[in-house]
Amino acid sequence: MYHYEKDCDKYLLVDDSDGKIIVSLDKIAILFTDVGTLLKHGSEDLVQKYYQDFQKKAPDLAEGLIMFVGDLPVDELNKILSITGYVPLEIRQHHEFLPFGQS
Repeated sequence: MYHYEKDCDKYLLVDDSDGKIIVSLDKIAILFTDVGTLLKHGSEDLVQKYYQDFQKKAPDLAEGLIMFVGDLPVDELNKILSITGYVPLEIRQHHEFLPFGQS
């Protein structure tokens, strides 16, 4: 299992088994299904690549994916990782919560 911590302005993804920092990010990217199932989280580049690979394999399903890129409170971010289907109100209320590729 993993969790995020915030150090200054960086998001740190920490491995719970050994406490090691996996990655340090300026902002977080999250890919959801349209019903709120978390598919991928991490850097924007990593999440976009995951989406593109998903789109090649299942283009019809990829149309309903939603990507958020930005800042979130760490407690909300960790709820996303630990609670299936959890999408924070901060994301639901922002215009960034749109089907991937739309603006």
